[in-house]
Amino acid sequence: MATQEIKTSVVTDALVPLSHVKNETARKLTSYSGVVTVTRNSYGQRQQSSRRPLDKQLNLPPDQYSDGMRNKRLLYDAIESIDSTTGGHAPKR
Repeated sequence: MATQEIKTSVVTDALVPLSHVKNETARKLTSYSGVVTVTRNSYGQRQQSSRRPLDKQLNLPPDQYSDGMRNKRLLYDAIESIDSTTGGHAPKR
């Protein structure tokens, strides 16, 4: 499903206008529900980093993984650390 993103002007932190628009750029996000594809516009300009305002509006993480998936990964890392550095064992439940 395509979003109807409306953005009149996008600028950099130095107030350089980003007038080149790429419509419907895609980004994958891995969540508990599976892989979700987010489609949004990308705004850019020569010698400037592109901006995607919808990412901020949707509070998307900077990487591919949702907060829930990232927390789950931290939990598994902690369990592996306990198992490898102590005589104890932490079950993966």
